[in-house]
Amino acid sequence: YIMLGSCYYQISDFQQAIRSFESALEIFDELNDKEGIAIICNNIGGIRLKLGYYTEGLRNFIKAAGIFEDIGDTYGAAAIYNNIAIVCRKQNDLDVSLEYYQQALRLSKELDDTEMVSGILHNMGSVLHDLERNDMALEYLNQAYHLRTERHDEDGMSQTARSLGTVYLNMGDEEKALHYYIMASEMNEKTKDFLGLAECLGKMGVIYFNQKKYKESRENFEKSCRLGKEYGSIHVQKF
Repeated sequence: YIMLGSCYYQISDFQQAIRSFESALEIFDELNDKEGIAIICNNIGGIRLKLGYYTEGLRNFIKAAGIFEDIGDTYGAAAIYNNIAIVCRKQNDLDVSLEYYQQALRLSKELDDTEMVSGILHNMGSVLHDLERNDMALEYLNQAYHLRTERHDEDGMSQTARSLGTVYLNMGDEEKALHYYIMASEMNEKTKDFLGLAECLGKMGVIYFNQKKYKESRENFEKSCRLGKEYGSIHVQKF
């Protein structure tokens, strides 16, 4: 069931992924396997967060965090702190979000986990951008992109390239923003991250609109919205 859930997640069938993880959760409950329960709660929370259901996602993360703390799992605790920080950011509680990220970064560095460190650096860069501390945001995002490039992590690279594009867009540098969005969208198509692709198309639509290229803008928005509907993201559809 865990492997099925992971496979459904990879092909963006998120509702079926949740159903598979919930089947695994029932078995872990029967076995009283606390680590397994925490892992599945984290997985389900991550999907609900991705689809825009923040309250439900936070409920899953808080349950998982309590279990990881009880069993002394540093890696699990770091991952959950990261996820709780993501929810706080989505709810616009940015200072609290940054505090959770700092806790997660400290633990991930203790573990010497490059993958986790790069993800947290990326997320901290995004929060700093929300706080309009753009120079520092670029610094964190570039660190994350460098680590992800070293690891040949195309999913991570596309996410960070997309975030770099957003920072440059909000700074008014549309040329650099478009460069990063095109780079990210090409990687999203290669890795079949269709929601990531939808987000890139939406932001590219903004740039083309600002440049009065209305045909290109509309085409990007319409394709983005179709992908948002197809893969169940209310966030993409709203944008």
